[in-house]
Amino acid sequence: LLALTAGMVVLSTVLNVISPYLVGLAIDGYIVPGDMPGLLRIVGLLFAAYAGHSLFAWLQTYIMASAAQRTVRDIRADLFARLQVLPLRFFDQRPHGELMSRLTNDVENVNQVLADGVVQIVSGFLSMIGIAGVMLWTNPVLALVSIISISSMTLLLNRVIAPRTRSGF
Repeated sequence: LLALTAGMVVLSTVLNVISPYLVGLAIDGYIVPGDMPGLLRIVGLLFAAYAGHSLFAWLQTYIMASAAQRTVRDIRADLFARLQVLPLRFFDQRPHGELMSRLTNDVENVNQVLADGVVQIVSGFLSMIGIAGVMLWTNPVLALVSIISISSMTLLLNRVIAPRTRSGF
């Protein structure tokens, strides 16, 4: 399931990165010259790209949710089996609500990371690489200016502003 989800993430990201390129192509290559049949072809491709992106994004979410649920089911079964063999003294020394709360919250956090976090991190990373690649291919000078300025702002925020903001809170 993870390999299938990885494939869906790659396809979804490729379609997401291609869409703005198709919009630019439609404007520059077909709207400005007034080529209506060519514009309709590009609009069809754009519709297919958006529909494919939506389909693959939905499928990857569905598949990862299923995989996360199976993993959580196995973790819960292992935890229950482990709790069954613990001595009674273990339960007497700890508040029951705290123990159950900790087990429930930890397992739910694992579920959240598997269902949402992993896909978002990989998808975000691939999107960033894909967008940078298309920018460099389309206009290298403007792409380098954009990448350098965004990297500088991110570094400034993380190194200078975030620690000061954190101490204020």
